[in-house]
Amino acid sequence: MIEAVMLGVQAYAALVLLWALYIMAMGLQPHLKTMHPIAKVHGCALFLLAAVFDVVVNWTVASALFLQLPQELMLTARLKRYHAPAYAGSWRAYLAEWICEHLLDQFDPRGKHC
Repeated sequence: MIEAVMLGVQAYAALVLLWALYIMAMGLQPHLKTMHPIAKVHGCALFLLAAVFDVVVNWTVASALFLQLPQELMLTARLKRYHAPAYAGSWRAYLAEWICEHLLDQFDPRGKHC
């Protein structure tokens, strides 16, 4: 029982950390062209860290969350696939839409992430 709770806490922590990395990366994106070279190096390292962590979370935690192995490398691509007509009305589509609307889109400089 304790192992299951700890696994759930670790999965939640991974999702929150991925979200925090996403928010930081999106915050840097509009400034990349004007950043000092040293800051740009650190920003690129953050993007790389976020991308690697995205892949890990997509193939582990998100697979457990959506009860399906991904066909895509990164989580955003998976969320976009669940918006496709083939998934219309499914619980996966509703969950993907909720994640996009409430956690991702508002932090994307373009206003729509997935």
